[in-house]
Amino acid sequence: SSDLLISAQFGAMFKRFHPGRAAQSGFYAGLLVDAGFSGIRDVFDQSYGGYPATMTSDYDLDELTADLGREYRAASVGFKMFPSSASCYTTIQACLWAHQEAGIRPDQLGTVRIGCSTATAEHCGWPYKPDTVTTAQMNLLYCGAAALTDGIVDNSRFTADRIGDPAIVELASRFEVAADPAIDAGGRGDRHK
Repeated sequence: SSDLLISAQFGAMFKRFHPGRAAQSGFYAGLLVDAGFSGIRDVFDQSYGGYPATMTSDYDLDELTADLGREYRAASVGFKMFPSSASCYTTIQACLWAHQEAGIRPDQLGTVRIGCSTATAEHCGWPYKPDTVTTAQMNLLYCGAAALTDGIVDNSRFTADRIGDPAIVELASRFEVAADPAIDAGGRGDRHK
């Protein structure tokens, strides 16, 4: 369940393990193929138990080979703007604007209300308590408070010392997060808002 996996953001190093494990699996797959190991020849064509059918009911197998050898999609891979959950980005950007452009400082603020998608509220909008760097990176309140306090969100905001900064923790406690039905109406494409 995604609820079990999302718990990796609390006091665990597991989230750091994901990309390394994927790379390891790819490396093993290459070694196994080189050694003559065979897999399922029609894994993409199987309507039951095949790869696409396991992931979604809405797929187009022609996409697997469309422009093969002519178009390389690696150039369309996105890069993260901030070292945090992508669901924190709109809040970070709004708080950076407030700090950098509007000159707003934490001592001028009462409650900071954040409207976001239900997915963002559930995955990133929980009350912030200093724990691990991963916890801070996944927490909307910490990321917003760091942006409002420092006017920048970079790796230096996610250190063992910084994630427990009393001023940031106090400001994070003044954030209120609520799901906004208007954002949810945008569907999956707006889930990070």
